[in-house]
Amino acid sequence: MITTAFEDHYAVVNTSAAPEGDLFVFLPGSRGRPADTRLIFQQAATLGFRAIGLMYPNAFPCSHSARAANPDPNCHEKVRREIVTGVDTSELIACYHAQTP
Repeated sequence: MITTAFEDHYAVVNTSAAPEGDLFVFLPGSRGRPADTRLIFQQAATLGFRAIGLMYPNAFPCSHSARAANPDPNCHEKVRREIVTGVDTSELIACYHAQTP
């Protein structure tokens, strides 16, 4: 569950674009920061969306090597869901924390 405050959130609104009315929300992948993916927010804003990127604890590498032990095709979703909600959906999180000093 996210319990840490972050300062790396990123938001974009293009007031010259016709408003779409929906909010575009983006969560970066492993070790990513919203500001590192500015182009996706700019494109969403150009299309009229209000765009926001939210930072969260994403140091867990949901990579091919992490998935080798678990070939579940929904591995990435389960890992991120557990990180964001705190609900136990992936045994990989417990394995990662057990190996991290």
